[in-house]
Amino acid sequence: MAYKVGQVIYLIHPQKLAVIPAQITEQIIKRTILGEETVYNLQPPGEVDQVTLSDFDGEVFENLGSVREYLLANAQKHIESVIERTGKTVESNF
Repeated sequence: MAYKVGQVIYLIHPQKLAVIPAQITEQIIKRTILGEETVYNLQPPGEVDQVTLSDFDGEVFENLGSVREYLLANAQKHIESVIERTGKTVESNF
């Protein structure tokens, strides 16, 4: 995915399920005989050090609408799983 310097993206932390906005502060393009690599540095909110996007192990979105869709779909999957397990518990115990 290609991003623009100054663009705000949204990161979903996999363990915390938190949405973290971050601004692309730097794009580094490295060209070698083996190919090209693009690295993006991000600035999260607050007094936090910059991070490299490739070091982030979670979902990345370009807008809040996509974040909403992703979170709602995951919530629905979780709810369906809970309902299914509860139904199986009822069937096997009552």
